[in-house]
Amino acid sequence: ARGQRYLAETVAAGRCTRCGWGCLPPSDEVRVAALHALARTGAPRASGYGELFARRGKLALFARAELADAMFMGGGDRAQARQLLQELLNTAKESPTDVHFEEVDRGSYASLWSTDVRTSAMVLQTLADVSPDHPFVGKLAAWLGKVRRGDGRFGTTQEAAHALMALAEVTRTKERGVPAFTARVTLGGQPLAEVPFRGRSTEVKAVTVPAAKLPQPGAAGAAAAPLPLDFRRDGQAGV
Repeated sequence: ARGQRYLAETVAAGRCTRCGWGCLPPSDEVRVAALHALARTGAPRASGYGELFARRGKLALFARAELADAMFMGGGDRAQARQLLQELLNTAKESPTDVHFEEVDRGSYASLWSTDVRTSAMVLQTLADVSPDHPFVGKLAAWLGKVRRGDGRFGTTQEAAHALMALAEVTRTKERGVPAFTARVTLGGQPLAEVPFRGRSTEVKAVTVPAAKLPQPGAAGAAAAPLPLDFRRDGQAGV
């Protein structure tokens, strides 16, 4: 409670904290971080959202992500929160398999522990809560899994903390039940793979099918029609 009071009455309010070398007021990014912490700990200060929303164009990308989250979680203006989130999503760097977010000038916010991994995780945490079926949820999670080092670690403790919080939110909102299903893959109606999944696990299941055993399209000499490749899930997928 004392920490929440300090964040609300001093940091979020833009007042300086006096120390041995002076008394500088907090930057807008630091004020947003305070509002985000207050919203996520159940003590929102919604009166501070409007002022910072009006200056959102000057905020770092990660601060805009935190402000959107605070507005959604802390009873802010829903229309403004949706607008801010959409503006964030419009900056996404998307590939066929994943999505991430990049600061325009990464070095400018190094003192605030900013990295693209941390920013991407912040956006994922918010999306998992307010729009868990958004196509970026799975693609952001895939990117966070891909950028870990060879030993499984993230680059910094900030990256690890925010990535784990985001992925935990994905699990909470999208995998409420325990997975119990069988995944099936068919090509042209012919089975290629059938693998059961029981319980929560990060194990990757792989099936190899020799090319010679793949169904062949069309008769010999006829124009080859494409064969449909289908993925099916039977059972409870943890949703």
